[in-house]
Amino acid sequence: MERDYNIALYLRVSTKEQGDSIENQRALLKKYIEEREELKGARVVEFIDEGCSGTHLQRKGFLKMEDAIKNKKIDCILVKDLSRLGRNYKEIGYYIEEKYPERNIRILSVLDSYDSEEQSWIGMDIPFRNIMYELYSRDLSYKIKAGLEAGRKRGKFLGGLPPYGYKRTKGNKYKLCIDKEAASIVKEVFEKTCNGISKREIACHLNSRGISPPYEYLEKKYRGRKAEEKKRWNEGSIYRIIKNPIYTGCVVNGRKKVKTMGSKKKKNMNRKEWIIVEDTHEAIISKEMFERAQNKMPRMYTVQKRENKL
Repeated sequence: MERDYNIALYLRVSTKEQGDSIENQRALLKKYIEEREELKGARVVEFIDEGCSGTHLQRKGFLKMEDAIKNKKIDCILVKDLSRLGRNYKEIGYYIEEKYPERNIRILSVLDSYDSEEQSWIGMDIPFRNIMYELYSRDLSYKIKAGLEAGRKRGKFLGGLPPYGYKRTKGNKYKLCIDKEAASIVKEVFEKTCNGISKREIACHLNSRGISPPYEYLEKKYRGRKAEEKKRWNEGSIYRIIKNPIYTGCVVNGRKKVKTMGSKKKKNMNRKEWIIVEDTHEAIISKEMFERAQNKMPRMYTVQKRENKL
C-alpha cells in the first residue's frame, strides 16, 4: 500500500452474546485484512466494547473511535457485521449512509460482504437484517426482565455486591447470610441511633476506631481493591444503613427502574411499587429496632437543621 491507511477494527460483544467473543472477532478481521491485497501494510487500531449493548451508541470504545475519526486518524472501519456498530437500525443507517461518507470513511463488513467503496448504498437485506437484530434485542431484553421480575417476587437478592453486613450464601448466590464482622457494626449503628446519638457522632466514633466504611470494606473484601485514599464514615453512610430494611431480614427489589431499553439511566420508583419479600434471610436487627431508628431520624434531622441555622 503506497499511502498511509488507518483501519479501525471495531469489536463489540454484549453480555447476551458470549459465544461471539472479542478474540473470535479479532481473528476473523485480521484474516480478512491479510486476504485483501489493498489492505496489507495498513496501520490497524482496535476499539473495543466488551459487555456493551448495541441498542445505544454511548459506548466507550465507539466514542473513542468517533474522536479518532474527527481527528482524521481513521480512514476505514472494519467490523465482523454491521450489527457490531449497533442494533438500532435508524441510527446505524444514518452513520453508514450519511455521516461516514461525508467524512470519507470507508466501511467494511465481513459477514455482510459490504464495502462502501464498491456500494454507495446498503440495499434492502442489510437494513432488514438490522431491524431483525433490534427486534431480537428487544425480545431478549423483555425475556430477561421477566426472569428478573420473577426472581424479585421470590425474594432473590439480585444486586451486585452484597449489602454491608451480609455476604452471599455458598452454593446460592441469590441468598444472603450474615457477615459477622460487618454485622456487628450495623447493629451498633442502630443501637446508637435508638439511643439518640446523632449520625455525625456515630461516624466520628467509628472513624476514631479505624473501622473501614461500607464501600471500602466491600471493595477490598469482594473485589480485592484497595482505595487510593482512605475512606471515612460520614452522615450519609450512617443514614443509608439506618434507612435500609434489608437488615430486618427482608429483600427489597425494584427501587429503581431503567427508563428505556438499552439506556443506563434509571428512575427512582415510588415506595408503593417496591417489591418487598419478608423473611428471606437472617435479620441483624429486629423490626421493632428498625422502626425505633426510623422514628429518631426525622427528629434528629430537624434538630440538626435548626442548629445549623443558629
